[in-house]
Amino acid sequence: MWLVTALAAVVLPVIAARLPDVGHDPAGGWRQRLAPLADRRVLGVLTTTIVAFTRIYIPYTYLSAVYESATGGQGGRLAGLLLVFGVAGTVGNLAAGHLTDRRGPRRVVIAGTLLLAAVLLLVPVLRDSYATALLAVAACGAFSFTVTTPQQHLIMSYAPAATQPMVASLNQSALYLAVSLSGAVGGIALDVAGAALLPPLATALAVAAAGLTWWYGRTDSAVRPPAP
Repeated sequence: MWLVTALAAVVLPVIAARLPDVGHDPAGGWRQRLAPLADRRVLGVLTTTIVAFTRIYIPYTYLSAVYESATGGQGGRLAGLLLVFGVAGTVGNLAAGHLTDRRGPRRVVIAGTLLLAAVLLLVPVLRDSYATALLAVAACGAFSFTVTTPQQHLIMSYAPAATQPMVASLNQSALYLAVSLSGAVGGIALDVAGAALLPPLATALAVAAAGLTWWYGRTDSAVRPPAP
C-alpha cells in the first residue's frame, strides 16, 4: 500500500502539469451526457463488457485454486503464472488494437472470446502440470485482453458529439462491476463444486459474450471509427 501511495504522489504532479484541459460540460448538461444510455448499441456494449470481463476475472481471481495441482501451493510458482498472464495480456491487448484497425472491433471481440472459450475447455487437462499450466495461462492472458480495445472502440463510435468521456467512463464502470461480480460468482461456484467448475463457467460466459456481440451488431455491420 505504501508503494502504491508513493507512485500516486509521483504521478500526480505530472498529471497536473501535462493533462490538457478538454473543455467544459456539453450543452444540455446531464441530459445530453446520459443520452447514450438510450442507444441499444451502447447498452449492448456495456452488457457485453460485463459478461466478457466477468469470465476473464473468474479464472484470474481464483488462479491459485484452478492451478493448485500445478503449483503445489508454492508462492514462487503462482507468481510465475501471474507474471505470464500479465505479459501475455499486454501482448494480446496490443495485438487487438492492431487487428481492430484492420478487421473491425466486432470481429476481434468474437474471435478473441471464442478462442478463449476453446482454451478454457482444455484447462482441466492442462492444469496438473506446471509446464502445461504455463501454456494455458499464457493463452488465457493473450485472448482475455483482446476484448479491451475493441470494446472501447465500439462504444466510442456510438457516442454522440461531446459524450465520448461519458461513454468511456460507463464502459470502464461496467468493467469494474464485472471484476466485482467475478469474485462473487466465482466464490459461489468454488463453494458449490470446487475449482473444477470455474473453467467451464468461464467458458460459458465467453461464448455468451461472443453471442451478445453478434446479436447487438447484426444490424450494424459497418462501424465507423470515433471522431478525433
